[in-house]
Amino acid sequence: MEGRRQRHENGNAYVGTVNHFSTWNLDLPEKAATVKGKVVDGCSNNSPVSGAVVFIGQLSTYTDRDGNYSLIVPGNRALSVRIVSEHNFGRTFTKDIPAVNEGATSVQDITLACGPTLTGRIVDCDGKPIDGLVILEHNNAVVASMYTDVEHKFQLYGPAGAAVKLKVLNKDKEVKILTETMPATPTAKNLGDVEHCVDVPQVGASFWYRDGAAQQQFIYTNVNEAVAYLYDNGVTYSEVRTTAQEVLTLDFTGQSTGATYEGPLLVRFGNKEYTAEKATIKLSRNDGWSYGYMIGSFSGTATLKGTSTKIEIYDGKFVVKILEAVGW
Repeated sequence: MEGRRQRHENGNAYVGTVNHFSTWNLDLPEKAATVKGKVVDGCSNNSPVSGAVVFIGQLSTYTDRDGNYSLIVPGNRALSVRIVSEHNFGRTFTKDIPAVNEGATSVQDITLACGPTLTGRIVDCDGKPIDGLVILEHNNAVVASMYTDVEHKFQLYGPAGAAVKLKVLNKDKEVKILTETMPATPTAKNLGDVEHCVDVPQVGASFWYRDGAAQQQFIYTNVNEAVAYLYDNGVTYSEVRTTAQEVLTLDFTGQSTGATYEGPLLVRFGNKEYTAEKATIKLSRNDGWSYGYMIGSFSGTATLKGTSTKIEIYDGKFVVKILEAVGW
């Protein structure tokens, strides 16, 4: 990396400008060598594999349309050539290579072996083929992923005989999850047309409140944001916000559908802000993954900010989109 730095005008920091990046530090006293080769598919008459990601040490590159790759690497150092599953549709390859002399070229061709695969095509509720991203997971770790091809089909490799999770995302990032078992042998299991039909509710919130003898309903209209964040320690944070900066926030520990929880609540409406330390929240739906949905109800006694005035909040309802689910 090349560049320069100069002291910021406040005198307490430096601002850097980067002029050039390289894949490895050519300023090191190491000498350069080259590793190149061709990646072919052993399950398809050794046809070239374009777009494969080839790792050599900490460096990586893509194969071209003819399956060729080339990388400048440090010379006089033993390295390994790898195809990593999560970057290559679930396919893997590893080969240790001896140190390449300075200025020399080592040819390392790669033949990808056959393996168990899941194949299929993504269609919408009307059976019309659609584009999508398909992710294959095993033991909560991503094994492979790919966007559907021009025929809206996918083919992903996975561990033989393993129970896996297949996540299908459409263009709106709405998720459908399937549980499948990989073939025990290097064969393909065709899932046929995988229908992606997701119940998409209208996001927003509303509640009734009682101020003395009067009771009224408040509905969050012109919703600008209605999201939830799910964390792997069980904490859930959800927020509904309108274009008029009317806000509902719920913060609680728990993510199980049908369960009831307690946690802080904040509502802002009519230029007033109320908070409750122990609102009651009940979940009636939690898809549990990013871009799924969470639906629930809430109630509690809230206090007007800066005063002792209280209102009773009841029959509250919220529908939010899960923006982030850590560990999903």
